[in-house]
Formats: sequence, C-alpha cells, structure tokens
Amino acid sequence: GSKSEVEENSEDEGERSHQVEDSSVSQLPGMSNNLIVTPDCLKARHDTVPESLFLKLPKPYINLGFPKMGTSSLWKFFKCGGLVSSHYHCPQDTSCRTRDGCSEFCAKCTKLSVESGLSPLSKCGKYDVYTQLDDGYYFPQIELVEQFVHGHPNATFFLTFRNMTKWYHSISNWPPKKAPRNKLDRRWKMENITGSPSQETESSPKEFSDWYCKHVKRVRNLVAQNPSHTLVEVDIEDPEIGQRMEDIFGIGKSCWGNRNTNARIHPKFNQSRVKLFNSLQ
Repeated sequence: GSKSEVEENSEDEGERSHQVEDSSVSQLPGMSNNLIVTPDCLKARHDTVPESLFLKLPKPYINLGFPKMGTSSLWKFFKCGGLVSSHYHCPQDTSCRTRDGCSEFCAKCTKLSVESGLSPLSKCGKYDVYTQLDDGYYFPQIELVEQFVHGHPNATFFLTFRNMTKWYHSISNWPPKKAPRNKLDRRWKMENITGSPSQETESSPKEFSDWYCKHVKRVRNLVAQNPSHTLVEVDIEDPEIGQRMEDIFGIGKSCWGNRNTNARIHPKFNQSRVKLFNSLQ
C-alpha cells in the first residue's frame, strides 16, 4: 500500500514548552516560580530568508522536516500555486497519481540514487517541490541529509515546526484505528532511525522533542556551512504563516491551510476529510 502520514491541527493547549537551558525564556501569568521555555531549536526563525530573495528562491524546494509537521499543508500550498509538487511519492511521471498506480516512494528512489553514487533525487521524478521525503519507515531527510546538501547545491530547504506537545499527541495517536504498538511513536523506535528515541524507554514528549531538536540543529549547521542554500523555517501554527508564504513565494495566502486532520482526536472535523493511508496502518 502507499506510505505517508497525515497532518492535524490540534486544539488541545497542553504544555507549550520544553524545559531547557540556553533558550529564550517566557514567564506565564500566575507562574512566578516556574519558567516555561521553548528552546531555539524548536522555534521557527523568521529571518532566514532575506527580502532580496523573496520570489527568487531557487528550486527544487526540499522539506527536511518530520512527518505530521505540515508536510501535507506544504504540498497543498505549492500545488495550489501551480508548482509540480510531490508528497512522499516521487514517480518519474510527475503527472501520474497514486490512484493510477504510480507508487514510487521518495524514500526508495533517494536511497537507490545514493547507493548508485548519484545525488539523492537523481532517480526520482523531477518536481519543483518535495514536501515529504520519508515513507514513515526510512527517513532520507535524516540518513541522507548531507548528500542532499552537497548533491543539490542550489536547493532551497525547509524545516517545519509546531507545538511539540501537540506533535507528540499526534504521532502517539496515529493511525487512529490501530493498536498502541502500531502508533507512529512506537514504530519509529523500532525502525532504527538515526537518533530516534530508544526502545528501552517509555515514549514521552521530551524524548521526541529532543530528537527533533538535534535534527534541526544539524540541518541549520549544514545549511550555514553551505551558503548556496537557503533554509525556510515554517511554523505551521503561526496565524501569519499564510501571508509570510505569500510574501516569500508569491503564492496567495488562501492556498495555505491545515490538511488531513485526525477526526478521532479532533471530532469537530468531519471524518470524511481524513485520508487513511494503508502503509501507516
């Protein structure tokens, strides 16, 4: 079956932070003795794209973020804007849809490319935008990140961000109909993904936040060392993100929206709007 993940825009407030050192600190009302902080590695920076590059960022656009952090929203946004966009499928025939039998996963073609001594996208279809590289099991954005940076020297990279407690709630409840052992958080622990939390510990928001934090730092450092690249950081929960994306890419903000909501944990959304992907069941 096809492999993907779905996005959700949780309404649960939960804790909005993560206890760390060396971070910007905000103090919530009524909490005089408790400092609630969000580390810089878990916050989107808004100054990574100079205005001189607005409407001029070179393609391909490659998202190096994690599943359930807005990959569907990115895909829909760029597709709405007329760009040839892929979302976990990268068939050579870019006009062929999954329902038509095109099921070449980006995770597979990128791995085969590198194993053949080529740059990661060489054996994949030629898209303007690659919004999800992984298939939920193999993560090219982790395992091949250096090859992406060096093999595609003019690519524009993305990192997406959201409240990490909401993200953990999302991955620990997907797929909605499956047993706990098949939820994403537990599955990823068993897949031997570089840096993923240990199978020996109980899953927690902190260990998954730490994992993503390390990935963000790695990507930021690699891009900083290779200035031919630009890194676009997208907070999918920012109420102004639609306008920011319009400013940078010239695509109307009406193209931005939350995609693929899990109606089981967000019952206000109609279940008919949720796509259940066989590979994540």
